[in-house]
Amino acid sequence: MEKEEYVQKLSFLQEEIGKLEEQINLINQQLNELETLNFGLEKFKKFKEEKEVLASLGKGIFFSAEIKDNHLLVNVGSGIILKKSPEETAEIIKKQALKLEEMRKSLVSEIEKINEVMRDLIKRYETE
Repeated sequence: MEKEEYVQKLSFLQEEIGKLEEQINLINQQLNELETLNFGLEKFKKFKEEKEVLASLGKGIFFSAEIKDNHLLVNVGSGIILKKSPEETAEIIKKQALKLEEMRKSLVSEIEKINEVMRDLIKRYETE
Protein backbone atom coordinates (compact mmCIF):
# COMPACT_ATOMS: atom_id res chain seq x y z
CA MET A 1 0.00 0.00 0.00
CA GLU A 2 1.30 3.46 -0.83
CA LYS A 3 1.91 6.19 1.71
CA GLU A 4 -1.07 8.22 0.44
CA GLU A 5 -3.42 5.29 1.02
CA TYR A 6 -2.22 4.95 4.61
CA VAL A 7 -2.71 8.68 5.17
CA GLN A 8 -6.22 8.56 3.66
CA LYS A 9 -7.25 5.57 5.75
CA LEU A 10 -5.85 7.08 8.93
CA SER A 11 -7.56 10.38 8.18
CA PHE A 12 -10.89 8.63 7.57
CA LEU A 13 -10.57 6.66 10.81
CA GLN A 14 -9.69 9.83 12.73
CA GLU A 15 -12.84 11.49 11.34
CA GLU A 16 -14.89 8.50 12.50
CA ILE A 17 -13.43 8.85 15.99
CA GLY A 18 -14.36 12.54 15.96
CA LYS A 19 -17.97 11.70 15.07
CA LEU A 20 -18.15 9.08 17.81
CA GLU A 21 -16.69 11.54 20.33
CA GLU A 22 -19.38 14.08 19.35
CA GLN A 23 -22.03 11.45 20.04
CA ILE A 24 -20.44 10.70 23.41
CA ASN A 25 -20.52 14.42 24.25
CA LEU A 26 -24.24 14.56 23.39
CA ILE A 27 -24.89 11.53 25.58
CA ASN A 28 -22.96 13.18 28.42
CA GLN A 29 -25.14 16.28 28.05
CA GLN A 30 -28.29 14.15 28.17
CA LEU A 31 -26.99 12.33 31.26
CA ASN A 32 -26.33 15.70 32.93
CA GLU A 33 -29.89 16.79 32.08
CA LEU A 34 -31.28 13.58 33.59
CA GLU A 35 -29.19 14.15 36.71
CA THR A 36 -30.58 17.68 37.00
CA LEU A 37 -34.09 16.34 36.42
CA ASN A 38 -33.58 13.71 39.11
CA PHE A 39 -32.40 16.42 41.51
CA GLY A 40 -35.54 18.44 40.77
CA LEU A 41 -37.68 15.36 41.28
CA GLU A 42 -36.12 14.80 44.71
CA LYS A 43 -36.98 18.40 45.61
CA PHE A 44 -40.53 17.88 44.31
CA LYS A 45 -40.98 14.89 46.63
CA LYS A 46 -40.34 17.20 49.59
CA PHE A 47 -43.09 19.65 48.57
CA LYS A 48 -45.83 17.60 50.27
CA GLU A 49 -46.65 20.29 52.82
CA GLU A 50 -46.20 23.22 50.47
CA LYS A 51 -49.02 24.16 48.14
CA GLU A 52 -47.30 26.91 46.17
CA VAL A 53 -43.92 26.64 44.49
CA LEU A 54 -41.83 28.38 41.87
CA ALA A 55 -41.84 26.37 38.64
CA SER A 56 -39.15 26.84 36.02
CA LEU A 57 -39.91 27.66 32.41
CA GLY A 58 -36.19 27.44 31.69
CA LYS A 59 -33.25 29.84 31.33
CA GLY A 60 -33.85 31.34 34.78
CA ILE A 61 -37.54 32.20 34.23
CA PHE A 62 -39.96 31.05 36.92
CA PHE A 63 -43.65 31.33 37.69
CA SER A 64 -45.73 30.67 40.77
CA ALA A 65 -47.62 27.37 40.65
CA GLU A 66 -49.98 25.53 42.96
CA ILE A 67 -49.46 21.84 43.67
CA LYS A 68 -52.80 20.01 43.59
CA ASP A 69 -51.43 16.49 44.04
CA ASN A 70 -48.04 14.86 43.96
CA HIS A 71 -48.45 13.11 40.62
CA LEU A 72 -46.55 14.20 37.55
CA LEU A 73 -47.55 14.24 33.90
CA VAL A 74 -44.85 12.34 32.03
CA ASN A 75 -44.34 12.06 28.28
CA VAL A 76 -43.73 8.35 27.76
CA GLY A 77 -43.18 8.64 24.01
CA SER A 78 -45.17 9.23 20.82
CA GLY A 79 -46.86 12.22 22.43
CA ILE A 80 -48.49 10.03 25.10
CA ILE A 81 -48.62 11.69 28.51
CA LEU A 82 -49.43 9.63 31.60
CA LYS A 83 -49.91 10.48 35.25
CA LYS A 84 -47.02 9.03 37.24
CA SER A 85 -45.96 9.11 40.88
CA PRO A 86 -42.57 10.62 41.71
CA GLU A 87 -41.24 7.10 42.33
CA GLU A 88 -42.47 5.86 38.94
CA THR A 89 -40.97 8.93 37.31
CA ALA A 90 -37.64 8.31 39.06
CA GLU A 91 -37.66 4.76 37.68
CA ILE A 92 -38.25 6.07 34.13
CA ILE A 93 -35.34 8.48 34.54
CA LYS A 94 -33.13 5.66 35.87
CA LYS A 95 -33.95 3.45 32.87
CA GLN A 96 -33.20 6.29 30.45
CA ALA A 97 -29.86 6.92 32.15
CA LEU A 98 -28.96 3.22 31.98
CA LYS A 99 -29.73 3.15 28.24
CA LEU A 100 -27.57 6.21 27.69
CA GLU A 101 -24.73 4.64 29.70
CA GLU A 102 -24.95 1.51 27.53
CA MET A 103 -24.82 3.65 24.39
CA ARG A 104 -21.80 5.53 25.72
CA LYS A 105 -19.98 2.28 26.53
CA SER A 106 -20.72 0.99 23.04
CA LEU A 107 -19.34 4.17 21.46
CA VAL A 108 -16.20 4.02 23.61
CA SER A 109 -15.75 0.41 22.51
CA GLU A 110 -16.05 1.48 18.86
CA ILE A 111 -13.39 4.14 19.41
CA GLU A 112 -11.09 1.54 20.96
CA LYS A 113 -11.59 -0.76 17.96
CA ILE A 114 -10.82 2.06 15.53
CA ASN A 115 -7.71 2.99 17.53
CA GLU A 116 -6.55 -0.64 17.26
CA VAL A 117 -7.07 -0.57 13.48
CA MET A 118 -5.10 2.69 13.32
CA ARG A 119 -2.23 1.18 15.34
CA ASP A 120 -2.17 -1.81 12.98
CA LEU A 121 -2.07 0.48 9.94
CA ILE A 122 0.81 2.45 11.43
CA LYS A 123 2.76 -0.76 12.19
CA ARG A 124 2.19 -2.02 8.66
CA TYR A 125 3.34 1.31 7.24
CA GLU A 126 6.49 1.29 9.37
CA THR A 127 7.41 -2.26 8.31
CA GLU A 128 7.00 -1.55 4.58
